Amino acid sequence: MLNIESRVLTLRLPEGAENDLQVVFGILSKALQNIEDLPVIPREIEDILTISTAERHRWLKDGRLQSGYPPAKAALREDGTVARLRS
Repeated sequence: MLNIESRVLTLRLPEGAENDLQVVFGILSKALQNIEDLPVIPREIEDILTISTAERHRWLKDGRLQSGYPPAKAALREDGTVARLRS
């Protein structure tokens, strides 16, 4: 069973499935391999930057945020991006 809650991915296998563990890891690794290259949807942008929908629209209008925001990897960097956008 695969469960995602609060940004935590939990995988539970039935008892006796230890031999399947490497297969499952391979499938998950392949599925997540390029996840950082996927675009970030507007709701995710709001969550990542902890901003409201109205604030996101203002940021788009005044040029502080680009439409088609960069991939999640760039948005999640802790390099002061949010502080710069808010200033």
